[in-house]
Amino acid sequence: MNVESFPVTKSRKEISDKNHLAGWSIFHGLVTIIFTIICFVMGDLRPIAAAGMVSFLFLVLGHWRKWTPQEKFGFGNQVTLIRITCVLLLSFFWETITNNIIVLVGLIIFLLDILDGWLARRFKLSSEFGDHFDKESDAFFMLTLCLLAIFNDRLGEWILIVGILRYVFVLAIPILNTKESKEQKSVRGRYIAGIAFFALLASFLPMQGFYQPFAIIATILIISSFTLDLKWLIFRN
Repeated sequence: MNVESFPVTKSRKEISDKNHLAGWSIFHGLVTIIFTIICFVMGDLRPIAAAGMVSFLFLVLGHWRKWTPQEKFGFGNQVTLIRITCVLLLSFFWETITNNIIVLVGLIIFLLDILDGWLARRFKLSSEFGDHFDKESDAFFMLTLCLLAIFNDRLGEWILIVGILRYVFVLAIPILNTKESKEQKSVRGRYIAGIAFFALLASFLPMQGFYQPFAIIATILIISSFTLDLKWLIFRN
């Protein structure tokens, strides 16, 4: 009896953890959208940096010892933490950093994004928490790049679609009452996210005739990708 009940208990725990993470994603999405609006009202990026720092702190501390199967924080999550710290620093010090620094830090964050996934797989530390932490860090970085591009007069407000659409999508999930609590993983999504990332980084280079069309194409691809994900959620329901 005990042997048979153990997998059921473990399954319920995993479902509970997954629901908890989904709840945090909804909370984080709502907070992010609100503070993005506050940033425009105040003409400052620091509000979104402060809100993001507190929200990610809730995520990490709220899953104490649930970070990995071994209950340790893990090398992959440590690298992700470095990534989100770099993103927050870009927002806190946005008025004093140059475009070249933004590009350099952006490339470092991109390389760290590759490293954290490899470390998690290499040391068998992959987890639902790590997946959320990594994914939400990517989304927050994309939004930060969009805001930096707008506030530094590199691109118009329309580029915010690239950074904010995922948070709108997350908030739409409970409204649609779907069986899935997050978007599907796909090669298409990863490639489009990569294109959008490099389009945003390119906007900080002195090549206006190149980076604006690149950013427009990336925006169209992002809208198309999330439209397909939304259709997938609806059909799954």
